[in-house]
Amino acid sequence: MNDMWIRFFVATIFVACRFLVRTQEVCTTPENHVGVCILLQKCPSIFASSSDFETPLTLERLDFLIESQCGFDGINPKVCCSVEELQSL
Repeated sequence: MNDMWIRFFVATIFVACRFLVRTQEVCTTPENHVGVCILLQKCPSIFASSSDFETPLTLERLDFLIESQCGFDGINPKVCCSVEELQSL
């Protein structure tokens, strides 16, 4: 019985990953994690960092934001958002 659940779980993860890869562009985050290139507004951590105007913009934060950018959708920036973060939403 446990073997059946393990196979089901692995198959489910495989199908979910294939869907994710087909619908989104896979990328690597600045921290070397697997990510997905999505609109900036859809990645909570990077969006929060990019729109935090109360904290001084350090060179480290600016470099992180620049390295996170992976394209555009029209004029809207896209960033490499970690799969781990997206799964926790």
